[in-house]
Amino acid sequence: DAWVGCGAPSTRQAVRLAEEAEAAGAAAIVAVPPYYLHPTLEAVERYYRALHAAVRLPLLAYNIPSLVGYALPSALVHRLGKEGVLAGAKNTAGSWDSVADYLDGAPPGFVVLPGDDVLALESITHGAPGAIMGLANIVPKLAVQLVKGARSNEPESARPLHDLIVR
Repeated sequence: DAWVGCGAPSTRQAVRLAEEAEAAGAAAIVAVPPYYLHPTLEAVERYYRALHAAVRLPLLAYNIPSLVGYALPSALVHRLGKEGVLAGAKNTAGSWDSVADYLDGAPPGFVVLPGDDVLALESITHGAPGAIMGLANIVPKLAVQLVKGARSNEPESARPLHDLIVR
């Protein structure tokens, strides 16, 4: 299944991209919040609501403050999840605290995926169903082994592989 990135600087552009992705057969939409200009949280909320209203696909917020210029607060992400606007979130904030905030208090069925390879093992052992790892583009076998190990009955068995990957 293809999860398509549809974030854009404006709501209109993001909606158009999401509609094109849905028409092409995408399974889900992953959208960074509006970038360049730093909108209010109310504007960010309207942006995600407009995307949700435009398509019938699961919508995941993408928290990547290093590129967008601001972070998506977990309270907003959780509220939109509880209301059914968001199905989940990819969190590439670069810190365990941020991923933990997204995992803690997430509504039932809400998917939280870390976007940092170094946080994959800890995130999965604390409830994330998987991870979106850049490493998987280079050595997919190692990434799959790490995720499978982390999801096993003995997640610490994945620690040596994790340590190898993050070196």
